Amino acid sequence: MIYILNSDDKIIGYLDNNSAGACPFYNDVHSSKIADESGKIWAETLTLDVPYGYEETDLLDTGTQLLIADSNDRFKLFTIYDKSDVINGLGHLKKVDAINSLAWKLNHTFLEEKTWTAASSKDVISYIFQRSGWTLDEFNNFFNGGTKSYTVSEGKAQAALDNATKDFSIELEAYAVISKGNLIEKRVFFTEELGEVTAQRFEYRHNLKGATRTKSNLEFYTKLFVFGGQNAKGQRATITSVNKVKVPGSNNYEYLPFILDEEANDKYNNGDAYLEGFIVKEDIISPSGLLTWGKEQMKTYNHPKYTYSVDVALLDTLPGLGDTIAVIDNEMNPPLTITARVLETNFSQADSSTDNVVLGEFVTINTVTPNEIWKLQALASQALQAIQEKTSWKIEMFTPDGLDFSSSTEKKRLIVRVFEGLDNITAQIPKEGFVWEMLDNEGAHVEKWEEAHVGVGNVIEVGREVAAYTIRCSVNDETTKPVIFAEEKDFAFFCRLQNEPNPGDTDFNTSVAQYAAVDATNNHIYWTQGYRGSLVTEADIAAGESFSITRTDLSGTILDRMVCKHGGHGSHFGLKIESGKVYIYSPFKDVAQNKSYLVKFPYTAGKLLKWGDSSIKSIYAANNRFNLDDKNGYYLLTDGLREKATFKIARKADMDAGVYKVLYSLTATDFGISAKQVYQSATLDFPYLYVTYGGSNGNISNGDMPTLYCVDVRSRSLVYKINYTFTEGTITPEDEHHEAETVNYYYDKDGTKWILQGFAFSHEVEEWKRRNNVLYRAKETIRTE
Repeated sequence: MIYILNSDDKIIGYLDNNSAGACPFYNDVHSSKIADESGKIWAETLTLDVPYGYEETDLLDTGTQLLIADSNDRFKLFTIYDKSDVINGLGHLKKVDAINSLAWKLNHTFLEEKTWTAASSKDVISYIFQRSGWTLDEFNNFFNGGTKSYTVSEGKAQAALDNATKDFSIELEAYAVISKGNLIEKRVFFTEELGEVTAQRFEYRHNLKGATRTKSNLEFYTKLFVFGGQNAKGQRATITSVNKVKVPGSNNYEYLPFILDEEANDKYNNGDAYLEGFIVKEDIISPSGLLTWGKEQMKTYNHPKYTYSVDVALLDTLPGLGDTIAVIDNEMNPPLTITARVLETNFSQADSSTDNVVLGEFVTINTVTPNEIWKLQALASQALQAIQEKTSWKIEMFTPDGLDFSSSTEKKRLIVRVFEGLDNITAQIPKEGFVWEMLDNEGAHVEKWEEAHVGVGNVIEVGREVAAYTIRCSVNDETTKPVIFAEEKDFAFFCRLQNEPNPGDTDFNTSVAQYAAVDATNNHIYWTQGYRGSLVTEADIAAGESFSITRTDLSGTILDRMVCKHGGHGSHFGLKIESGKVYIYSPFKDVAQNKSYLVKFPYTAGKLLKWGDSSIKSIYAANNRFNLDDKNGYYLLTDGLREKATFKIARKADMDAGVYKVLYSLTATDFGISAKQVYQSATLDFPYLYVTYGGSNGNISNGDMPTLYCVDVRSRSLVYKINYTFTEGTITPEDEHHEAETVNYYYDKDGTKWILQGFAFSHEVEEWKRRNNVLYRAKETIRTE
C-alpha cells in the first residue's frame, strides 16, 4: 500500500493492489543509494505508474507526497517532482517520479555562506537543517579530533548536505513517524555506517542469470601519498622521514613521501605509469605510525573495484541498505574475495521478482584541503575526466531552426545530444558512433540516405525531402574512435612579453596582458593591455575603457604599439590578414552616442585610434566581447561573468551583411562553471569553443583554480578540461599569483594547430608591481582508450 498526502502532510488517499475497487499501481521502484563512484552520497527515489479512471490518479500531481513502508517497516516520505503519460500493454497510465521529501525540501532551501574556525559536525549539520522542518536524531561528532574549520558555501541546502556526507564520511536515513494513521514527525538518522554485518555470501560467475559485474578504476591507486594530522606548528605529518626505499639497479636508498606497489601495478595496470592518489589520517602524526597505516590502506586501493548488481532471488535473505556481505568472484584468477556492502537497493511492492541490490567494495578517503596539498586535489579532479563505462544513456534530438521549409532549397539542422544521467557526454562519442536512420511510412529503411549519413556525427542538415519520413538517431556505444584532448604536461613555454621599455619609450604599459594572438604568416604576436597612459585623460577614462595593442616578434620583443581609445580593455579580439594588412576584430564604443559596435580596423603602428576614424569598419551594433573564427567563417560573441557568461556563434557572412542570426548558443553552466570562478577569455575553432577561467590567486580551496575548457558548441558538451596544477610541464609561477588570461590558438605554416594559454605571473623581482605576461602552447592529441 502507498499513502497519498498533501503538502500539509495530511493523508488524502491511498494506492493498493490487494483491495477491491482501490486504485492499483504498477512498475514501482523504491531506490536507495549510499555510494557511487565519487564516494558517499544520499539518494532515495520512488517511481510508479497508475491507471487513469480513479480519483486517486488525479491527486498525483507535482508537490503531492507519497508514503511507503520500506523493507525494514520504516515509513519513507516522497514528493512528486515530475509526471508524464505512458501508453503500454496495461493501458493509459500516469507515470510519477518522486524524491525523498527531505531532499525536496533541502533543494528548495537556500543557505547563506557560513564559516566556522572550530566547528563540530553537529554545528554544521544543524545549520544545514535549521529551516528544513525535519528533526535530527541524536548523533555523535563525526570529526576526527573533535573540531576543525569548515565552510558551508552559499547555495542550496541539499548541496551542503551532499558535501557534508563526503567530508564527514557519514550515512543517513530520512524517515517518517506514523501514529494512529497520521504522520506526526519527520526525522533524520545519522551514522558512520548503515546496515549490519551479515553471514551471507554471494558467488559470482560469468553468465549467472540475474547478476552483472561492473569494473571501476576510480579508487584504484598503485602510488599513494600518505598524510597525517598537523602538529602544534601547523605542519602536516608525512612518511618521508621513515619511508626508506632502495633505488632500482643500485645500492642507494632514498626517502619518499609515497608508497609504491609495483606488483599490483604490473598485474592490474600493465606496468604503465603508476596511478597516483593521496590519503589522510588526521589522528596520526607519528611518521612511523603513519607509514604502517598507509601500507594497510594500500591493500584496499591497489586493485580495481567491482560492483555486482544482483537479483534478490539469488541471495539467502533480503538484505538491507549498508549491510555487509562476502563476495567471491570466481571469474578472477585467483578468485577474488572481498567484503562488500549493499550500496544500492531497488525494491518493488507490485512485483518483488524485480527486487535488486548492488554490492560493492566501498572505500572512504578521508581528505582535507590544506594549501600544501591543493595541487594533489587538482590532479585528482583532472583524473575524474576519464571516460567511464556507459550504462544508461538518454538521447535527445532537437531542431534549433524549426522544420517549416519555405523553399525546396532551404536546409534545417537536426542536432543530437547524449546524456548519461544529467551529464552531457555527446563530445565523448566519435562521429562514427552516431547511427542515423530514415524510415518511410511503412517502417522500411531508406538505405541510400542512411549510407550517405554514416560517420557524419551528431549534426546533420535536412531539406524538405524528409517531410514524409521519420528521422531517428541511435548511438553505438562500442565505438572507440579518437577524441581530441590535451593535458597540462603538453604545454611548453612559448614566449614572454618584453617587460622593460625600449629606449625613449615614455608611455610604456606595465598592466596585465589581457589577450594575445599569433600572426604566423609574419611571425608576429599582438598583445592587448588595458590602457591608462598619457594619450587619454581622466575624463576619457571615466567615459569608457581603452586598450593598447603591442606588436612583438615570436620571442616577445616589442616592435611597436597602437592605442584604441574607448575600445574596451582588450579581453578578446580576432586577427585576420586582408590584402597584406593585419586587421583587428574588436568591440568599440561611440562615447558621444553611448553605443557600442563590433568593428574591424587595420593595425597601424604608433596610431591613437578614436571612434569616427575612417579606418574603422563597423560590422554590427552590439555590446559584446568579440572574437573571429576566420578559418571556419564564424564570429564568437560573449557576454556576462562567472557562471552567467554566455557564448553565441553566428556566421561571419551573415553579420558582415547586417544579419544577426545566432546558430549556436550556450552558457557557462552548460559545462560546469560555478559562481566562484572568474571568467577570462574565449576563442572559437568551430565546433570547438575554448574558454579559460581562473582569477589572480585561484586554487582548490577558493574554487577558482585556473582551468581551460574545450566545449563542442553543437551539443554544448565538454570535450576536455585542464585543471592547471603547476606540477607538470613548464608552467611555473613565481608565487600564488597565476591569472589565466589568454586562451587562443593558431595554425603554423605547416598547418599544425597550437593551443595558446596565457598567464600573468608575479615578476621575479618582488618589489616590481608589473606582471610577467607569458604564453605557453600545446598540440592537441588523440585519445583512443
